[in-house]
Amino acid sequence: QTPWVAALVLFGAACFLLPLGQVKIVASISSFGVLLVFIGVHMAMIVLRYRRPDLPRGFKVPLSIGNFPLAPLLGIIIALALLTQFEMIVYLIGGGAIMLGILIYILHVKWGRNV
Repeated sequence: QTPWVAALVLFGAACFLLPLGQVKIVASISSFGVLLVFIGVHMAMIVLRYRRPDLPRGFKVPLSIGNFPLAPLLGIIIALALLTQFEMIVYLIGGGAIMLGILIYILHVKWGRNV
């Protein structure tokens, strides 16, 4: 159940941009997406600590103040700082990709089938 269609679309987009000399932009968009994923994972760690404290944990996050884990907070801060380093085109393309993903998700939920 891997997202092979999305991987093929991204591969096609990368193949289109590479001959145009846009390797830096393709790499930056990829880094932008990875940083957003890191922020989401760190936020999930914090939220699950409070909303689902009963879940079995495969690992223990070090450096906590009470129930609040400091390592994910530090990860969020660092990722946000790194997100400020991109060119405007990266934000536009990355934001467009996020909006497209949200639209596909809404269509999938509305019609109840894979779009």
